[in-house]
Amino acid sequence: MDLKFCLSFDVGGTFIKYAIIDSLGEIHLKDKVKTPGAPCKETIPNIMIEVFNSLKDKYQISCVGISTAGQVNVDKGVVEYAVDNLPEYSNTDFREKLGKTLNLPVFVDNDVNSAASGEMWIGNGKNLKNFLCVTLGTGVGGAIVINKEVYRGENFSGGEVGHFIIVPEGDKCNCGRKGCYERYASTSALIRMYKEALIENNLPCEENYEGEYIVDLYYKGDEIATKVYERFLDYVAYGLANLSHILDPGIILVGGGISAQGERFFNEVNKRFKKYAMTSHKENTVVKQAGLTNDAGVIGAAFNAFKFLNVL
Repeated sequence: MDLKFCLSFDVGGTFIKYAIIDSLGEIHLKDKVKTPGAPCKETIPNIMIEVFNSLKDKYQISCVGISTAGQVNVDKGVVEYAVDNLPEYSNTDFREKLGKTLNLPVFVDNDVNSAASGEMWIGNGKNLKNFLCVTLGTGVGGAIVINKEVYRGENFSGGEVGHFIIVPEGDKCNCGRKGCYERYASTSALIRMYKEALIENNLPCEENYEGEYIVDLYYKGDEIATKVYERFLDYVAYGLANLSHILDPGIILVGGGISAQGERFFNEVNKRFKKYAMTSHKENTVVKQAGLTNDAGVIGAAFNAFKFLNVL
């Protein structure tokens, strides 16, 4: 098989990461640019064209893969809905704006679906038939892999695990509903709960905290951090047990900032998962760390583009 090269992008609210990845999954170059402002449906494709033009003489690019925040119609290559941190990004047609300009095949998918595709190709999902991928970051994202295919759902919204309700009439979510899983199991939820606990105990509370700071306090025995972090771990495990009961994936791969703690985080989560899951699930399901960390999006976008090109 002749080696092919993909120009792969991972679009986030702060940065657009990009990479040149070959059809064996090797990264030859990676970098990032700051995500531009409104109108993103124009400015983001324009930046991608600039990146392509800067690399086209060095690499024989065969296709473009895009991992992006938002709801994506993969059949059309259109971001049908995006949140406010990417202003005027909804209804961006990448095949029209990018594919025709570059005269290349373009494949676009949601960021967590792309991460799952990357894990399935060369990460910790390799050789697995079924698995669930969950990201714990500012929010909670999910992707479902069944028979080595990402399940996207009837309306390209499958795997939105951050928005199943775990606390009826609970904390208000950015989606407009109350009690969503991501309001209790994301890094931002951990920070919010810590700040609320400080205020409740009449202790000084700063405006900005990092999740890592709270976790460090937990391992140092801080009383407030311990109560908050153990509650947070319970919420993470509640949700994963519920998802296991519905999907029976066997393996749950977890990524995102909080998962970077590695073994000590996963020991705590697995201990709680076994407490809350039914017997058949706790004995046959493992929660483990996703393998590709920050490169999962660009790698998965390349995999999808190569598959679209019938290279893989």
